[in-house]
Amino acid sequence: MKKIGMAKDKRMDVFAVVAAVLHIGNIELTDDGSSTGVSDAGKVAAGKAANILGLDTGALIEAITTRQIKIPGQAALVKKALTKIQAVHARDALGKALYSRLFDFICLTINKSIDAGGENYIGILDIAGFEYFEENSFEQFCINYCNEKLQQFFNARTLKDEMELYRREGLSVKTVDYVDNQDMIELIESPKTGILDVLDEEMKLPKPLDSHFAESLHQNHSKNFRFQAPRTSKIQKYRGMRNEEAFILRHFAGAVCYR
Repeated sequence: MKKIGMAKDKRMDVFAVVAAVLHIGNIELTDDGSSTGVSDAGKVAAGKAANILGLDTGALIEAITTRQIKIPGQAALVKKALTKIQAVHARDALGKALYSRLFDFICLTINKSIDAGGENYIGILDIAGFEYFEENSFEQFCINYCNEKLQQFFNARTLKDEMELYRREGLSVKTVDYVDNQDMIELIESPKTGILDVLDEEMKLPKPLDSHFAESLHQNHSKNFRFQAPRTSKIQKYRGMRNEEAFILRHFAGAVCYR
């Protein structure tokens, strides 16, 4: 049996990134009422994380405590200080992003190490399933977006491509009817008007607001079948919500209200 492993230097890199993520989580943020800063213990943690990652400590702290905004009429982005709560979110997001990239690297390394050749093998895909809770936010949106992409892949490979092959071969087979979710993918991904791009643009404003983000979506997609205002929902508890508070997406697996 072929032994699959990772070189020692690569293993140390993996351990280093994990250590950096842990140190980032220990960066303690402070708020003196006028600005957000980092405590003395937090600066030590930031220094350790920066040293491991080969970064400048000051630059790391600045990346966590500030953000770039777009000022109308100016081409260059301007840095603005974050509140303590916003900085905590930025710190945690950085740790999650690093860990996510590390996970992807490990998966890629394993895949490159496995030589299937002409032998049979089993591939396993394990993801979070479609989610619909009492309170649905950005996390549920990302998970359900992933499921939409997988459903689209399934439709294309298992249904569209197979039926096209039968047609080319001149085989008379019964057409399989299915719901194409391409319009939902476009609603999320389309440049400028898609949900992700609208969210990115909102975060560049001097004062990004949940309410303004939601209202922008309602203005752009009020006539889209996949997009729905809460007040038109069949569920009573949603009908009392305003457009600035939530929006509903009609996913392939069911409608979900995102606050």
